[in-house]
Amino acid sequence: MAVQWQFVVTLVAGVYIGCLLAQIERPPLEDPGEARRLFHLARENRTDAPACGLKLRETEEIFSDFDMNHDGSVSQIELRLMWISKGLGDEQTANDLFKQADTDGDGEITPVPDMERVFHYFDMNGDGCVDEPEFIVIWSSLSHS
Repeated sequence: MAVQWQFVVTLVAGVYIGCLLAQIERPPLEDPGEARRLFHLARENRTDAPACGLKLRETEEIFSDFDMNHDGSVSQIELRLMWISKGLGDEQTANDLFKQADTDGDGEITPVPDMERVFHYFDMNGDGCVDEPEFIVIWSSLSHS
């Protein structure tokens, strides 16, 4: 009986140590401070209750801010210029973001399908609202893409 327990303890310890070592191999989660800052900037001056976070309609308002020539789409240049002028990040981050947000690869970000797809990607639980934890998790994962 003692040999069986020793085997079980050794097995459990091995699995536990294996899990710990596997954690070391995963890329670290980005400091959520930057994601949190971006989320709160997006929430500023929005009309819905703060408990909700961001709704699709509110992301459309943010989209309009980036659509500098008001043609209904955001080019890579528009995104980059607004991103930098608003102090949201650097040129490389803006270019990377554009590539990820242009979901259909047509060279511009449009409300449909791009912004709808991006919104639903961030809305992890599908409740029609992107809350702060969802935003932080997705933003951090995008920074490792």
